[in-house]
Amino acid sequence: MKLINLGSRVPQDVPNVRFRPALVDHLLELVAFLPVLANWIYILYKYRQTGGDIPSDLYEAGGTALFLFLLLGACGYCPLRCINFPFRVKPHNVVYQYVLALRLVRVTNIIFCLQFLFVTLSLYHPRATIGCALCIGLFILVFIGYMALAYSRS
Repeated sequence: MKLINLGSRVPQDVPNVRFRPALVDHLLELVAFLPVLANWIYILYKYRQTGGDIPSDLYEAGGTALFLFLLLGACGYCPLRCINFPFRVKPHNVVYQYVLALRLVRVTNIIFCLQFLFVTLSLYHPRATIGCALCIGLFILVFIGYMALAYSRS
């Protein structure tokens, strides 16, 4: 079976790696689900508290958080040939780069779900917008950390 080359950073001679998610990966997925669950619990609480008169922004934030959770959760199981790496992947570092990319997806899932939880909370609590800004800063730090780790092993 010939691998599909989706970018200049994935050479054809790299073997297709099978990755079985470790306990840490499952815990990251669970942690990503908790803000989505808290988001919908808060939406239902506000629905019951106000008698059904809540802004549609709550539903949009909750639905978007659920959609992104499912989408990024599925992306955490992508095969190697579907990932376009930022640095050169060689046969000796393919496993490290692959696991690092999948963990980046899972941590990004956590950050985005937290972001939408803070968006939901900020509709009734203006100070929750600080959490939105913190999530953006955290995402930038995680992305810089990923790039540094990926470059150090390229």
